[in-house]
Amino acid sequence: MFEPTPDEILRLFTQWEAAAAQSPNPKVAILAPLEPPTTEEATALLPRLRAIQEELDQNDVDEHGRPIAHRDQAAMGQLWEEWRDEKLDVWNGYREIWRPNPFLEVNP
Repeated sequence: MFEPTPDEILRLFTQWEAAAAQSPNPKVAILAPLEPPTTEEATALLPRLRAIQEELDQNDVDEHGRPIAHRDQAAMGQLWEEWRDEKLDVWNGYREIWRPNPFLEVNP
């Protein structure tokens, strides 16, 4: 199971927020990019990420009913969606901004 650190949450959320600003979906682009969570906030998100990972381990589809292609990405993406929804107090769409896929990139 993927066990990210608060720094990994910050890295991914920052990357996805930068991409969100370019999204053709106005619900995603609105107010993007948001400031990433603080290290303390990212640490506080880790238990929710673990809960999402456990939920996805029991399911073949994500919270939107889509087949899960990559469980770690789906869990982190759902965490980001929840975090962003809470910040904006709106429901958003996200999948198209996960390019490139940070779970498949090799970091030097």
